Amino acid sequence: MAAAADPAAQSRYLKENVDADFIFLLEEHGVDLALQFAIGQHYKSIRTFAAFADDRGTARTAITSDFGVRPESAADRARVACVITAWEASKLIREEEAKLRAEAKVLGVQKPLASSDRAAMRAALETVRGYSVPESEEPAPEYLAHKLEQIENGEPTASYLDEVISRKESNSLQLQTSLDNQGRLRVMRQKPKGRLPQNTEELRAKLRLEASAWVMLSAKCKGRAYLQDLRLSHFDRYLEFLLGDKCYNMQVAGAAPTSSAAQAERHTLAVPWNVLLQYEFELRKWAIKEAHRDGEKGEKGGKDGKGPKGGKSDGKIKVGETWYDLVSKTPDGRELCYAYNIKRGCQVKGCQRIHACRIKGCQGNHPAYQHGAQGGS
Repeated sequence: MAAAADPAAQSRYLKENVDADFIFLLEEHGVDLALQFAIGQHYKSIRTFAAFADDRGTARTAITSDFGVRPESAADRARVACVITAWEASKLIREEEAKLRAEAKVLGVQKPLASSDRAAMRAALETVRGYSVPESEEPAPEYLAHKLEQIENGEPTASYLDEVISRKESNSLQLQTSLDNQGRLRVMRQKPKGRLPQNTEELRAKLRLEASAWVMLSAKCKGRAYLQDLRLSHFDRYLEFLLGDKCYNMQVAGAAPTSSAAQAERHTLAVPWNVLLQYEFELRKWAIKEAHRDGEKGEKGGKDGKGPKGGKSDGKIKVGETWYDLVSKTPDGRELCYAYNIKRGCQVKGCQRIHACRIKGCQGNHPAYQHGAQGGS
């Protein structure tokens, strides 16, 4: 296959299928393009190539049998030598990376994100986006490493929006010194910290960056059920809900809806910005927790916003050991109060929504979390 492909096709294959740092390693040690292409058919990263052989003798035998390079001339022996030196360098890199990760785990500091992993995740993001992603739209490596560590520990959670920063913002980060448990002085980069969004456009940009981060994480952690089939459209719909007429631009009646005319007199409720940001964080935190626990993506109604057959789902609630479907309106179309159905309770004086259980088919005179205790079925 290597002999049949022209140099342009070989370069294109390497760019699309092999880790960039592995290609650089081969180039740095003088491995020619044709041999890079032959190696790239089977080895895509430094970590896998490091396990190519156990010693030099085995490596030389494998190079001859696998890639057809016979050391019968000075030129061919030089080609073999280039591959050998690249292989030895890959072993050292793998060992040092393993040491860094082990040391980070022991000292309780954040594990570094390998450049090959970040490049692969970035390529996955650009495939989804459909264009070359600028630094302002690419999550910072430090943030991705932090989220990967959460996933590895089985404790994914939401981050405050001032912690969600781009690669462009992280380029200006500075170093800090600290003492570890054994009294050794360590120098590391400061934990990334941005700022909270101040308006709707900044909020859109932050959540778009957060969406990119989770798409990149799903490409890296393909075995996690709650990250499979994750799409940007999920975050787009979430943003539409957050800034739509059901949240930030909520329309409320000016008076009790005693007539159709009074019902028509509605105005926008001025939601305090800090309240919206806190609500957004709690909502995202809940969604991640539920998705992780149930192996889903947080949309209980199914893909593309479609609920189970027979109607749209408004979510679920777990009471005791049983899950129940929730509804947002009574059978006659009146809106149910969401706040009444949580433990904090409704704090709105003269609330115009119906204070009844949101569990489908109940609507009893009790909040949803007390459904079983009140004799609900």
